[in-house]
Amino acid sequence: MVQTIVSLDVGGTSIQSGLVLSLREKLYLLEESVLAYPSHAERNAEEIFQSLVSAIEKTYYFADSLDGVAIGFPGPFDYWNGISYMRNLGKFDAIYGVRLIPELKKRLAARPGGHRLANVKFTLLNDAWAFALGEAREGLARQYSRVLCLTLGTGCGSAFLVDGKLIRGEQGAPCNGMIYDQPFQDGIVDDYVSRRYLMKCARDNGLEMDGAELFQSAQEGEEAAIQTFKDYGSMLGQAVRSSVEQFRPDVLLLGGQISRALPYMEEAIKEQLPQNSPDLVCSHMLSRSALLGAAGDWLDRAI
Repeated sequence: MVQTIVSLDVGGTSIQSGLVLSLREKLYLLEESVLAYPSHAERNAEEIFQSLVSAIEKTYYFADSLDGVAIGFPGPFDYWNGISYMRNLGKFDAIYGVRLIPELKKRLAARPGGHRLANVKFTLLNDAWAFALGEAREGLARQYSRVLCLTLGTGCGSAFLVDGKLIRGEQGAPCNGMIYDQPFQDGIVDDYVSRRYLMKCARDNGLEMDGAELFQSAQEGEEAAIQTFKDYGSMLGQAVRSSVEQFRPDVLLLGGQISRALPYMEEAIKEQLPQNSPDLVCSHMLSRSALLGAAGDWLDRAI
């Protein structure tokens, strides 16, 4: 029996969505359904929910029927109860303390044909964990036993894998499986491994442009843009050094939009890591990993 899942990878800038089909324990991502929508994470609650509802509806359009909705969402977040606890991070402040799934179901039920979603099961998972699970299923993580995944975007997501399984609180992984909130320099890791810090590096190098423009400029050989990514990479290496020392991964696997600039950051990152440091690679699938990982988690919980 084929099961059909709308899968969302929600970020501070955009929502990536796609329809995932499950057949005989194999996941298939319907490529024509993979689209991006603005998340409007900095706006009011109603606009945030409308963005999520729109992404679900437009992805559902590609399905004859639907079994589930799987959502990868950034933290801090109570995934068991579906409550966002993000505040002062430049994203999703307006839905702090709100139960996400009931609000989505209420809005979807009010839309044309919404009754068809009445019995659909929703699941929520940390977006970096979804990325890691997708990489363990279909990506580069399959090649390694111990994997430290980092998603570089609005903030710093992380996941620790051992033989394809997420671990927390053991074998050198932090209790919550995340590094964003670990003390670092004058704040926490997320203050320095984030879009906010990348923009600071850009300003320090005399540039006023967003991440996409920085990447384009680096590709064109602009020295200030290349130096910006080197500066960011050096701080990234410093921020994850203790995690690398404690967890001893075989590979540091990067995802998120900033990871595309790895060729400009790689040397600076490695300079800050211990000797005999792990391999350093960038995902080939990026958001597609998170879509597959979130859908796989939905299937595991639906059994």
